This record gives sequence, C-alpha cells and structure tokens, in this order.
Amino acid sequence: AKSGQDIVCAAASVLITTCANALQSVADITPQLEVTEKPALIAVELPKGLSPEQDHDARIILHTILQGFEDIAAQYPRYLQII
Repeated sequence: AKSGQDIVCAAASVLITTCANALQSVADITPQLEVTEKPALIAVELPKGLSPEQDHDARIILHTILQGFEDIAAQYPRYLQII
C-alpha cells in the first residue's frame, strides 16, 4: 500500500522502533540495527558484555515486542513472517 496506508507495516514499524528506543531509554543499551528495504527486514542485535540488570531488562523488552509481533502475525499471517 502507499506509505501511511499499510496497517501491518505501520504496526511492525512502531513495535521495532519502540524496541530500539526502550533498549536505550530503559535498559541503557545501544543496540546495533540493520535495516533493508527489499526484503523488508529490521534486525536488532544486542552488544556483548551486558550487565545482569541490562540482560534482564533487554529480555523483558524483547519478549514484550516479540509478543506484539506474534499477535500481528496471527491476525495477518499473509503479511508478517517471524523468522
């Protein structure tokens, strides 16, 4: 769909942006991001050497975001694939 009209893409974009922002603002972690347009891919990688507190916070953030992606994929399986 045209930019701004694809609700699945918009939902996925909000989730991944929230993930990256929360890792920085909540867990004080600067993730490595990889973004490609074709195929549409956004990868978030955590740096090595996290403290136990950062690891704990990152896991909670990542599990929460994954739950959001799974919910979207369940509702729109033709448009979102989790690998």
